[in-house]
Amino acid sequence: MPLIERAKIFGNPSKTGGKLSPDGKWLSWIAPRDGVLNVWVAPAGDLSKARPLTEEKTRPLRTSFWSPDSKHVLFIQDKGGDENFLLYGVDVASGKQTNYTPFEKTRASVLHISSKIKDRILVGINNRDPRWHDVYSLELATGKLTLVQQNDRYGGYLADDQLKLRIAEKHAATAAPATSASPTARSTSAAAACASRSRLSMRWRPRTSR
Repeated sequence: MPLIERAKIFGNPSKTGGKLSPDGKWLSWIAPRDGVLNVWVAPAGDLSKARPLTEEKTRPLRTSFWSPDSKHVLFIQDKGGDENFLLYGVDVASGKQTNYTPFEKTRASVLHISSKIKDRILVGINNRDPRWHDVYSLELATGKLTLVQQNDRYGGYLADDQLKLRIAEKHAATAAPATSASPTARSTSAAAACASRSRLSMRWRPRTSR
């Protein structure tokens, strides 16, 4: 029996991570560009018009997200393996790339993308204290960051679709510092917390009338 080529097991996928934009007009996916995984986009009705949206030369992109207004594709990436993961956005129409978290020695995470609020998302940034992610509201059009919650003790937060923080998570034994988890793990920590509440102490913030 012939051996399976290592490239078939460990090599780049031809396409992965396909996503439909919230307005249903675009498809995005990750595929090689000059041998490095990048984000590609195409009109949902015409894949023959596919084009690369990012131009990473050395570090492959592993995941991406659509902005709620369908105007940007977002991704988190470090520089040369320094593990300082920053949040970037690329305008689908113009191809302009923006670094939304231009800080040194920082890890950013996407906390919540709402299906109702189209111009903002919630992000976590640990540039003030590397142990904890403060919560910011990010305006996608301008890049403006507005502090929502300074964090000095919690491992993560749950927000609703109005981008209001509702639950704070803290490990009962020890609160894991922000630098101990990858951005992907940080971004999905809310779902993991819901599945293992016996390991967490929770603080609930009730809704207020609007």
